[in-house]
Amino acid sequence: MKFCSQETVLHLWFPNLFYFKGGIQLYSAFFLEALQTLYPKKYYDVFLKHDTRCLPDFNFLTNTQFHFTGNYPLALRTPGFATKIAGYGIWRRPNLIISTHLNFTVAAYWLKRLLGIP
Repeated sequence: MKFCSQETVLHLWFPNLFYFKGGIQLYSAFFLEALQTLYPKKYYDVFLKHDTRCLPDFNFLTNTQFHFTGNYPLALRTPGFATKIAGYGIWRRPNLIISTHLNFTVAAYWLKRLLGIP
């Protein structure tokens, strides 16, 4: 695993960060902040299922890109999110995928099985 290389891409899959503050959301926000403090030179692709955009007062590193599916119709949001995380996983080949919700692990399992992405 190339986790210590400069080209490291991390995929972070969260339900949401910005428009609801429950346990998973707070944990996800603190987890993202901790990762970026420990590894400021890594590239972060953050996938958010229910959010539609970033809040203006949210601080994150410039090497962080957010991907949203919150403006998809609710009936299409889960398949749209699954397609997006799987597609970006195949295209970007991240060094590591971290999910803060159990429901997202099916896609992570298949990316690990097919491409060896941990």
